[in-house]
Amino acid sequence: MAKSHKPTIYDVAKAAHVSPTTVSRFLNGQYQSMSSEARDRIATAVARLGYTPNRFARGLRSKRSGMIGLLVVNLSYPFASLLSRGLGQVAYPAGYQVITADFDGSVEKERQYLHMFSRGQVDGLVIQTEGKNRALLEKIAGELPVVLVDRNYGIPHTDSIVINDLEASEEMTRHCLQQGYQRVFYFTEPEEGIPPRALRLQGYIRAMADRQLPQDIMRVRKESPVEVKEALRSTLEVAQKQPTAIYTANGLVMLEVLRARNALKQESLDVPIGLATFDDPDYATALSPPLSAVNVPMEDIGRIAMHMLLRRFEGTQAEEQHIVLRANVVPRESTRTII
Repeated sequence: MAKSHKPTIYDVAKAAHVSPTTVSRFLNGQYQSMSSEARDRIATAVARLGYTPNRFARGLRSKRSGMIGLLVVNLSYPFASLLSRGLGQVAYPAGYQVITADFDGSVEKERQYLHMFSRGQVDGLVIQTEGKNRALLEKIAGELPVVLVDRNYGIPHTDSIVINDLEASEEMTRHCLQQGYQRVFYFTEPEEGIPPRALRLQGYIRAMADRQLPQDIMRVRKESPVEVKEALRSTLEVAQKQPTAIYTANGLVMLEVLRARNALKQESLDVPIGLATFDDPDYATALSPPLSAVNVPMEDIGRIAMHMLLRRFEGTQAEEQHIVLRANVVPRESTRTII
């Protein structure tokens, strides 16, 4: 009876239509100059073939791979890079390497990566999930330690680290109002199914309701420049009549608002307006004036997540642990006091 063929890196490369070197880079989390399409094909091939890299063989025999999986929505988001940095600061000294992947908000891509990680590829998983593969995540959490970051969907057997989204968002909205702005427009992506977005919106609504002020909620898709531009146009028309600020749900939405504002300036629509955002993106202090922001301790989240995994490995943490970290409002000149 012929022995079944064990898939090799060359089989994966052939199935994914890439070189073996590209597969090796993927498995080591080295995604520079690698398209998202190539990453998707490799992940699919690895999952379908059941490929296990040779460098894991010894670890698999001892039921340890020495690898930690990090799965996020999008690696281009500032959250992802800082989270990964914090995770690595604890993982590497402890003898672990980190495999990082993103799923671009795709349920199927997230499922593929989860299957790949659950095949003995990693000893623990840190994930920023959108909660749509709940049953699979619950199953995996029964087999290896899982830490949910940024979003807690109450999945059994998982630990979690989130921030005080509601309270921090309320505080930022109050800051804008205290600076003298009579209207605060809140730009957000649709919040359904994404706890941080929903909580940040609730914080804004609470602060505006306390002052009995109108709630100007602009739901936009950041990938639609026309949509953002038209929402901003409506906002600036109000700003011509009343002191107005724009507060965005995250730094990526703010970036699109800034691009739309530049476009409208070309149309001679340029009105003084306050600006603030949740997150504290790298570009915040490079703007003129510097951007008021809610600073999220993203590296701390990564470090704490790895410590949680280590305690699980050592057997010193048996109960689920759910941590809420504080995000801080950082006032800067973009919301300077109106006199």
